[in-house]
Amino acid sequence: MKKLFLKAVSIAIVLLLSACKEDVEIFPDDSLEQTSGAIDDAIIQSESEQLVEEANRLLAGVSGFNGGKITELPGVCGGTVEWSDTTEKKITVVFDGSTDCLGRKRWGKILVELKDSLTWESPLASAVIYFTDYKVARADEKSITINGTQTVINEIGFTVDDLDAGITENLIYIIRGEKQITFDNGKTCTWYSALRRLVTKIGSDYSIELSGDTILGNLDNVAVWGDNRNGKYFYSQIIEPIHINSCASSTPGWIAVSGKKTHKGSARETSITFGVDQSGNAINTCEAYGYLVNWTNLEAETEQIVVRY
Repeated sequence: MKKLFLKAVSIAIVLLLSACKEDVEIFPDDSLEQTSGAIDDAIIQSESEQLVEEANRLLAGVSGFNGGKITELPGVCGGTVEWSDTTEKKITVVFDGSTDCLGRKRWGKILVELKDSLTWESPLASAVIYFTDYKVARADEKSITINGTQTVINEIGFTVDDLDAGITENLIYIIRGEKQITFDNGKTCTWYSALRRLVTKIGSDYSIELSGDTILGNLDNVAVWGDNRNGKYFYSQIIEPIHINSCASSTPGWIAVSGKKTHKGSARETSITFGVDQSGNAINTCEAYGYLVNWTNLEAETEQIVVRY
């Protein structure tokens, strides 16, 4: 963001110096428009993925759903049970913003519902996460609020407990989402998602591989599409699978250590490369600083910024 600020200042100086020179061609800076959609995409992906992982652990922890009530939530930071009915296979979790969860605080409500008559460890079991004014705020006070649904299908069965016990080598989930996102400035976007999620375990760390799971027109590997905060249609493709590591020894924990996504919806294509250092070099480890955003400006010059996780 510092680079964007410096670039804006530089352009203001150029405009001042050239005010009386009619033959000087001035190119407006559209860096904010080019990058905001891609950054929004990365943030929403991160928060949605975090909650899917928590819901997965919640469902594994109460996988029987054979009657009775529960009072504890396995693996859900800062959440408390407002209401549960394991006969109807529904759990409502509320967040009051009082707990710091790896540099984030949360408010609002989610309802996790196991569909059909299957238990979560059954092949093709389906669960739906309902978001009601679910707000996530980071330490810098930037926030998003989510309303909508996310469906998770357990393709081959098994749970994270089975993965821990070595009963299965991986877990595979199919994810479909339809959400309305409200940003801290009041602007909104519509966010549809189609993802395939492969979970493995290496030592004490879990590894998640995300890939796009739908086709739009003649485009494959599409992961997300909808209308961005500026009211423009967008879509993103996962060009190289995104690998997210639990990074047990690191803060903020879950980190995208590699992968590449392209975001289309602004004037020109923007790319996101995950797992880089502060200079934008790929390191692909839990020590990654953030992700690199690349785009081409109006003068056909290559621009880039590094955004911290």
